[in-house]
Amino acid sequence: MPYLDITTNVPMNRKKKTLIDQAVSKLITVIPKEKPELLMSHFDDAASIGASGDFDKPCAMVELRVLSKVYEDNQPIFDKLLKPLSDIVSTVLEIKPIRCYVTITLAPEWGADGIHILKGILK
Repeated sequence: MPYLDITTNVPMNRKKKTLIDQAVSKLITVIPKEKPELLMSHFDDAASIGASGDFDKPCAMVELRVLSKVYEDNQPIFDKLLKPLSDIVSTVLEIKPIRCYVTITLAPEWGADGIHILKGILK
């Protein structure tokens, strides 16, 4: 049950949000047990965010949160996610890749519908 959080100073319409969400949904299949239909996305567009002290040029902060027990600290998976994730956001939002920061955060525990994710949806 991955969670995508994007903060950008670029205004986004529903089409751009959907393009990013669909592309990332396909991308996360490189993570064992992750299901594209479980991706939850949050977009904070037209935000007051800058990179290198410049608030006028387009930039974005992208975070993908995944359950650490699913991800298993697997560096090859990180390598498979990092560039494509940056490319998706940079391309759709027309941001220079150097101004698109990406983090992958490992969540130790995760739940939905009051049930631990590994005992429910991902069992």
